[in-house]
Amino acid sequence: MIYLLCICVFGLFVLSAIVFKRDFTAPAVLITLGFVISLLCCCIYADEWNFSDYRLFWVIISGLSGFILACWLAFVFVKKRKTKSCEITNVKISTVDEVDISNIKLTIYLGIQLVFVLFQIYDLYRNSRGGSLSYAIGYYYSMNSSGTLEYKSQVLNIAGILIMPANYIILYVLARKITHRRKVAVLLILNVGVSIVSSLLSGTRTTLFMYAISFSVMFIIQKQRVTKKKMNINLKNIIKFFIVFYLAIVVFSSLFSLQGRTISDLTMVDLIANYLGAPIKNLELFIKDNITNNGKPAGSATFMNTYTWLNELTGKQIFDIPNLYKYRWNNGKILGNVYTQFMPLYYDYGIGGVFFVMFILGFFCQKIYNKVKMQADNNRIDYHLILYSYIAFAIVFCFFSNKFFELIFARAMIYNIVGILFFDILFFRLQVKERGFVIRIG
Repeated sequence: MIYLLCICVFGLFVLSAIVFKRDFTAPAVLITLGFVISLLCCCIYADEWNFSDYRLFWVIISGLSGFILACWLAFVFVKKRKTKSCEITNVKISTVDEVDISNIKLTIYLGIQLVFVLFQIYDLYRNSRGGSLSYAIGYYYSMNSSGTLEYKSQVLNIAGILIMPANYIILYVLARKITHRRKVAVLLILNVGVSIVSSLLSGTRTTLFMYAISFSVMFIIQKQRVTKKKMNINLKNIIKFFIVFYLAIVVFSSLFSLQGRTISDLTMVDLIANYLGAPIKNLELFIKDNITNNGKPAGSATFMNTYTWLNELTGKQIFDIPNLYKYRWNNGKILGNVYTQFMPLYYDYGIGGVFFVMFILGFFCQKIYNKVKMQADNNRIDYHLILYSYIAFAIVFCFFSNKFFELIFARAMIYNIVGILFFDILFFRLQVKERGFVIRIG
């Protein structure tokens, strides 16, 4: 069954590539690419994991079909403002780039990030009470995952929320500098480096993946605007993709050791295949459990992040939230506790609901992508592109977990938008004059 599912999803990937004119960053292409990679990893474990429940087939196919159909409708029927189309607009780029951050502001922000990193390290050792940095990171992650962390700084949580939007702007500026072949300031690179280090100190790699995917999307789209050419899905780019993917695997496996994880009993292939394929196996195991949303709030699994937040705000258990994300094992090997984007949708709404919700998500993503593709290359920062690069991570990682309702339709999105607006003022609009501070409007 898993081979049939893999072939069908690969067919949807090819169909998406054809329909969206081999546009590598189109939402439908990104989501099917993520599932193709995950299902290929499942094929490695096909005999051991023994996929047998055909409901898994219909859940995944219905979800992807709904998403792709909505993307196609938005792509075909949404009127494009041709006057702003980057394909027909000839914009003369000024030698003065308004999308730049002064060295003094980069220095100040670098100092803020370094202080944040030092507090992170202090928090690690306060919990681990000694050992190497790798041990401290691994211990912190283990205790945090089990809910037994002794010290957890709310100040660091708030600081992390504030810093992330700034890092998206930093990555945008870096991608722009590279694509426009302009000098990249050392301070800009240092800020990116420190943000990567900071993202790894929690023991997870999610934030690093978010930055990597967002930067890739921003780079590819800005490159298209400069060269007036699309990054098509062709043999040359496929080879580039596999080279980058292989390097990512090497980095990924190295990070396990650096973050204090134990991988001595796993080969690199086993490590990656299990990490990328396990969510789909977990989804099948969940489907076999025949658990349904009876007596729980509407969308209790889908909007679990939001319901949990509301309970925290009120200090009461107003909403009864199901405990669905249990760790699962197969033949003595751990599969983890991630279940793809489709598990909460299936639990709340069934297979038909999976199709319907993914249809809405697909239309939403394609609408934003349409705006991005219609923007011309100019000397203003493109916040639609930054927003889409943020959403792109949720699209690609649909095979992994409920990212849409953890990052997009959740409080994280509010924090991100507010943070971007704040740092837009700080990085680009705030100017120091002889008589004081001036905020440029427009």
